[in-house]
Amino acid sequence: MLDEVLILTVDDDTLTLEIIEAILSDTDCRTIKAGNGQQAIEMLQAHPGIDAMLVDLEMPVMDGRKFIQYVRQSVEWRDIPIVAVTGNSREVTRILTLGANDFIAKPFNREELRLRVMNQVRNKKLSDLSRDMNDILESEVAKRTSALKDALDLSRRAEYEISLRLGTAAEFRDQETGMHTQRISELSKRLALLAG
Repeated sequence: MLDEVLILTVDDDTLTLEIIEAILSDTDCRTIKAGNGQQAIEMLQAHPGIDAMLVDLEMPVMDGRKFIQYVRQSVEWRDIPIVAVTGNSREVTRILTLGANDFIAKPFNREELRLRVMNQVRNKKLSDLSRDMNDILESEVAKRTSALKDALDLSRRAEYEISLRLGTAAEFRDQETGMHTQRISELSKRLALLAG
């Protein structure tokens, strides 16, 4: 269904990280692990293309709340979906307010965890595809607009050339009119030179 999916799991409990990795192993996911928010930032820098993050809230050094805030303020990473992992269901509103896309309560159900993560990944892939298509469309519109402008410029030059040729043809048919037009042209030139 999807290409390789890269999931960042952030938790200070190594057993939880291993359980999450085992749960996601039957999908197309590859997990990378971090023990706190600071390590997670290092992982984000080292592994571009992360598709989703599972983030515990209670960790040393930088907890999950501060990490979520940091990521949501980052232009580079703010669109990566975050599923917050919490043992406190009363924090759900606060977690979502901070910018988490979803949450799952500990202890978590294996199938629920897998489905929540994969739903977030699917949403991100669709969002990325939509953004890429918009970029392609904007590029094509710019190319077509440029080509249209060039065609319009060519049309104007051709119109000017046709007008000159029709004028020259008219002068050849009637000697008197042709000479009159030439005299007016010369007179206009001299008046322009005198006027500066």
